Amino acid sequence: MRIEDEILQLEVYIGGLYREEMGIFLIEEGDYFKWFLASLFFGARISETCAKRAYAGFVKSNLTSVEKILKADYDFLVKVLDDNSYARYDFKTANKLKETAGNLQNMYGGDILKLFESSTSYENLAGRLKMLAKGIGDTTVNIYLRELRGMMKYADPPISQIAETSADNLRVKGRLETLRVKAPIQLSRVEAILIRLGKYYCKKNRCPVCPARDMCAKFH
Repeated sequence: MRIEDEILQLEVYIGGLYREEMGIFLIEEGDYFKWFLASLFFGARISETCAKRAYAGFVKSNLTSVEKILKADYDFLVKVLDDNSYARYDFKTANKLKETAGNLQNMYGGDILKLFESSTSYENLAGRLKMLAKGIGDTTVNIYLRELRGMMKYADPPISQIAETSADNLRVKGRLETLRVKAPIQLSRVEAILIRLGKYYCKKNRCPVCPARDMCAKFH
């Protein structure tokens, strides 16, 4: 069995792509904005649980499109954020969401896919995403693009440090670049699993209960 297949088998224990966990499968065009919205939440300095709850709150409130966010009352956006574990960043995030939706509407007709179509390189694509609003940085862009790798042109961000650390522990770091070239879509899923391993087990020193312990260099 290939080492990446062994890693993929861990998905049943710890989860895989974050966008799929959020119910975003990129079936409809609007899903690309939904994943960007979720990435904005994940990109803030809050817990993963709070980010998931915030996105779920926006889904429940029917606030997952550029049009809906533009039409929403500002105070209502703040309330939805407050009610879903985002109180610490409520006004800042509401401003960011309004600015993002406004710039997408003005620059790309409200269609984030047109932003991709207008891009000429990874750096250009990342720069266009950052220009959508103040406060959108590398963290948010990397979260967004790494789960679009192999699906959208130029969506190929650097592999995250936490994934590389997990890959080192599993002695598979050298395989990541091979996957980047030969199977970029598979790399997205492998990277998500490695990130989860790093967050849920490596960083918390939960090695004895890690589902990848039989593969880990620390145990062999």
